[in-house]
Amino acid sequence: MLRRVIFAMGLGGLCTLVAACDGPFTKGGHTSTVNPTASEAPSAGVAPETNIDIGEPLYTRTEWAPASDQERIAAEPVVIPLANLSLTQRQEVSAQTDGFIKFVGRELQSGEADPINPDDLYVHERTKKKFVRLKEGDPVNKNSVLVLLDDRQASAEYEALVAAHIAALKDVDAGGEMVKFARNLLTIQEELIRTKATPKTELYNAQATEIKYIAELDSKKALVTKAKADMDKANVRLQMHEVRSEINGRVDRILRHRGFSVKATEPIMHLLNLDELRVEGYVPLENVGRLKVGMPALIEPTIVEAPTVSNIDHRQAITSMAYTIRQGEPMILTASEDRTVNVWNSKKLLGTWTLPVPVRSVACTPPTVDNALALTGSDDGKGRLWNLVELAATPVRELKGTHRGPIQCTAFSPDGSTCITADDRDIFLWDVNTGEKLYTFPNGHRGPITDARFIPQGRLVSAGRDNALIVWELGKKAARIERIIDHRAGEVGQLGVSSDGNRVLFDQGKSQMHIVNLADGQTDDVITNVLEQAKFTTTALFSPDDRLVLTASSAEGILQLWRTPTKPGERIPELRRLICPGYSPVSCAMFVPFRDTSLVVVGTQTGHLHIWPAPTKAESDQRFVGEVTFIDGAVDTGGRQLRVWAKLNNTGPFRLRPGTTATMVMIPPLTRDSK
Repeated sequence: MLRRVIFAMGLGGLCTLVAACDGPFTKGGHTSTVNPTASEAPSAGVAPETNIDIGEPLYTRTEWAPASDQERIAAEPVVIPLANLSLTQRQEVSAQTDGFIKFVGRELQSGEADPINPDDLYVHERTKKKFVRLKEGDPVNKNSVLVLLDDRQASAEYEALVAAHIAALKDVDAGGEMVKFARNLLTIQEELIRTKATPKTELYNAQATEIKYIAELDSKKALVTKAKADMDKANVRLQMHEVRSEINGRVDRILRHRGFSVKATEPIMHLLNLDELRVEGYVPLENVGRLKVGMPALIEPTIVEAPTVSNIDHRQAITSMAYTIRQGEPMILTASEDRTVNVWNSKKLLGTWTLPVPVRSVACTPPTVDNALALTGSDDGKGRLWNLVELAATPVRELKGTHRGPIQCTAFSPDGSTCITADDRDIFLWDVNTGEKLYTFPNGHRGPITDARFIPQGRLVSAGRDNALIVWELGKKAARIERIIDHRAGEVGQLGVSSDGNRVLFDQGKSQMHIVNLADGQTDDVITNVLEQAKFTTTALFSPDDRLVLTASSAEGILQLWRTPTKPGERIPELRRLICPGYSPVSCAMFVPFRDTSLVVVGTQTGHLHIWPAPTKAESDQRFVGEVTFIDGAVDTGGRQLRVWAKLNNTGPFRLRPGTTATMVMIPPLTRDSK
């Protein structure tokens, strides 16, 4: 979605309204509060205290990235969810005559080596051509031989008729010679008649002989035509013993094999051409006028994946997860209501820490920090630091202070020297080396705090059940509120921040996730969920390289991966739909860098740990673009929708599967006469 779009017709009135007002104002759909003065805990849009001396920055800061200056009005796309992908070409390969299957295979091409298994090779008795056995999934070309029937009888009949045709041709040649002789004899008799050297009866005999031989020649020619027709029919019958493909495609199923007898029209195998698909969906009647045949159609396939790894990690719900990288390998920590924290690497369980109460949160020092520590927050309000190198069963130290309630979230600063813990209302900053509390954040949230994250700009971003997101400026003496972004839907407790700290995910409504610029609180882009009867919940995260976003759906056990936009206003498609076995509800999730890609690690309410490999860059960058080929002229029986078809070339490195669904997106021009 484009940011900061101002329609010219309302600009004058809007400017007048802003000039007349003094106080908080709304930008990009969110309340942005800057330089407020009130000292008590703020509600959404109410000004908190900012005249606090925070001292020097808590750690080395980076600057905010400059906002994009691309401002334009874009046409609203026409989105068709749950469009069906189907084949445009398929063939049921059937026998054309009764027969006995000698071999199911294709002809061995010139230069192609014989198969290793001799049972996979067949040499035709008559043609001496070599054939290799066909298997399901093998590609085939149009007009190639697929099945050989026993053609010995048909071949013998054809050869006999070829011989008969040759004999008939020879008879015609002989008949032609006889006609020549008869004509020569007639010429001689006519000359003798002129000289009166022979009676006329001889002339008549010569004429009759010529007529006879001409008639016989015509009869022989007719016999040649019949012999040719008989030979051609026999050849057709012979060719029917070679069953051929009518399309390019792949073998889907082989129904009859070598040694089977078949009747005419009986199917032997099925072929599918996956190179071109039809995408069919229904468009609302009011959008039909914005579509036209020939326009591009973006196809966003619904690719469903099960996890590659699943473990029963805890006896009760997994409440939090964290990771760090040690010696080039990821180390994954999972915390649970069963009072334990498990530590894993990519191969095995390394250790388990047992606490006296349920654990609500866990965090790790960044991989760039030498001192590898973990921080746990539990129901007794205590924060505990653990050594990730020694993995001792007892903590290195407890933080010297206690929250009034359960610790809901924990985090380390980028340099690993400080950490925070947060309960329902309070956020504490701690010195990691001593365990001393440095300070308490001023009042901010009016509801339980669900997430808190340090960012490179020297800020902390926190989210709470008060449906607000707060950006805190951090110093060595204190913290102060820099910005409140409110009017969240509040269903997503875990809101991710991009690796550069410039963008945050913000749940705006049940089916929209905004990507908000933290520098000014405005919306850069919007993720729209087309999943039926579902809304965003629990978690929303950026991948380590910021090219993906992971969200959880209210449909139990379903997560979605999205491709982040590379430029403002670019549509954000769903790349994958991750399904937890048994549709167990998601409780937390994270991305873990792993070699050249990332892993999606998910914890569930049932204590299971599930892992998926994230799509590679090549996979996530793949675009499927079709072309609208048909717009139905008749409205369906409901009276509100029309069918729309698009054709899609499916020959790329990542092929879509017929029978699945996709979202079809058309972006019409702004005006009907636009090019």
